[in-house]
Amino acid sequence: MIKITGTPDARPAARAKKAAKSAPAFKPGGASEAASSSGAGDVAGAARTEMMQALISLQSNGAGGGGRKTFAAAQRILEHLDGLKVSLLDGGVAPGDVAILEDAAKIRAHADAEPGLLQIYDEIALRARVELAKLGR
Repeated sequence: MIKITGTPDARPAARAKKAAKSAPAFKPGGASEAASSSGAGDVAGAARTEMMQALISLQSNGAGGGGRKTFAAAQRILEHLDGLKVSLLDGGVAPGDVAILEDAAKIRAHADAEPGLLQIYDEIALRARVELAKLGR
């Protein structure tokens, strides 16, 4: 038979509590001090800057205006998709709305547009074609 003598030392647990007390508190709406001191805040800041640069370049006027035309076409498709969603929620879809969406989805992106914008446009047009397929078009 094994005999147990004494209890284990509780000091490691006390050290863990002390480390937990020194950790920074949660701060809603912003990055914690630990994230910014470890470099994670720098990465998040760089990602936000990169996203803003992409949005600005998508909205800027290109030399031939191809980016602007593609951006406008993508916006029209999104507006028609929103209209289709509202019609479905109201209980019916007007044939005219479907025809307009069908025409908008057939428009090809302008060749002068930036590759990132072309990719976004293609994804939006694909979504429109999927919705049309669901409606049997």
